[in-house]
Amino acid sequence: KRCVLPMWGLLQGLPGEMPSLWAEVCVTVEIICAGAREALAAMPAGSVHACITSPPYWGLRDYGLGPDAIGLEPTPELYVEHIVQVMREVRRVLRDDGTLWLNLGDSYAGGHVQQADKRWQHGGSDVDVGRALGGNGLKPKDLCGMPWRVAFALQADGWWLRSDIVWSKPNPMPESVTDRPTRSHEYLFLLAKSARYYYDADAIREPMAESSIARISQPTFDQQTGGPKDYGNGTNPNRSARKALENFAASHKGSHFDRGKTAEHQLGRASSEPRQDNPAGRNKRSVWEIATQPYAKAHFATFPEKLVEPCILAGTSEWGCCPECGAPWERVVERESGYEGGRRHDSLEKRGLSQGTGWKDGSQLAEAGAFRHTTGWRSTCKHGAGPVPGTVLDIFAGSGTVGLVAERLGRHSVLIDASEDYCRMARERTAQMGLMETA
Repeated sequence: KRCVLPMWGLLQGLPGEMPSLWAEVCVTVEIICAGAREALAAMPAGSVHACITSPPYWGLRDYGLGPDAIGLEPTPELYVEHIVQVMREVRRVLRDDGTLWLNLGDSYAGGHVQQADKRWQHGGSDVDVGRALGGNGLKPKDLCGMPWRVAFALQADGWWLRSDIVWSKPNPMPESVTDRPTRSHEYLFLLAKSARYYYDADAIREPMAESSIARISQPTFDQQTGGPKDYGNGTNPNRSARKALENFAASHKGSHFDRGKTAEHQLGRASSEPRQDNPAGRNKRSVWEIATQPYAKAHFATFPEKLVEPCILAGTSEWGCCPECGAPWERVVERESGYEGGRRHDSLEKRGLSQGTGWKDGSQLAEAGAFRHTTGWRSTCKHGAGPVPGTVLDIFAGSGTVGLVAERLGRHSVLIDASEDYCRMARERTAQMGLMETA
């Protein structure tokens, strides 16, 4: 266990509960050395806020766990069914508002299972020594498409498939192939147990591009690059201001500039008031460029901490959860609008700018959104107890990276792995911080 005194300052000004919140919060990492289904069966239902995990990829490596281990199935169909069965238990232990972040890599038919070094994960080649890969309908050299096979099977089994995140690796393992590009990405799927689930978009926003910052630094929409004044100055005399507005709206629909999103500030407010920059940044995109991360003691690439961090930040509450029911605390936000109606709106209407792609009417075009900022945190249940850390689960924990990141971010974690070697590594890494609890 490790106990820390959190920063409760953001709760100032919120009613109730303040005296009880001033206490140390202890976070733990529990390591369970057992098979995933066996360990999950012993866990209570609805006890986990998020699961972040990376199962063994089909047919790439033999981790010495026996012929029935995940990843050693003779066909893709059996591998998919194996994963689906395990994830049913994950769904049981997840809260109804919980999420699953599932990292999967692909393999090629005709490749072979590596048996040389069971310590390696998240790297290596698909051409090794051992049993040849194959399956129904797969030809030699076929890309098996395992990530999407699993994703669609989980969707059919009741999960909500919410996002396909591409983990782009700037330092991929070299391959000797000459008839296709070198693989430099894997998938990270975001799945939810229910249609409504906890997701903190504000916790993982990205910095805006310099061009966007320069554009919104202009006090009004008219003065932005591509705006009516810019077109009036001859930037593109063949296009009208209306077309410029419509294209602007279309290009930003669905981004954090789109009306109703949770950005600190959105583009295009055509008022005369000074504009404020957006310190929180844009909504996180679905391509994450993250280098593989070596583990010096074992000389292999681990689950990168930078890949795990946004999953924990978005999937669990920064402020924690209710100790009685586990309900996550949520941000208290203040939303402000820069549009007050009046002559500016009337001017747009007279110029025919009453509609635009992504906005319903002229008032929305004039305002083009609003901005909001976090003022504190609040409980989402009626128990009235101060928050405790939420819980993160990894059922294929490997060397314990998810536990390390969870501790750093102030969350409890439960790590499960069937390999004694991996559990030993995880114990060594977590013991350095005095966090380990074994089972």
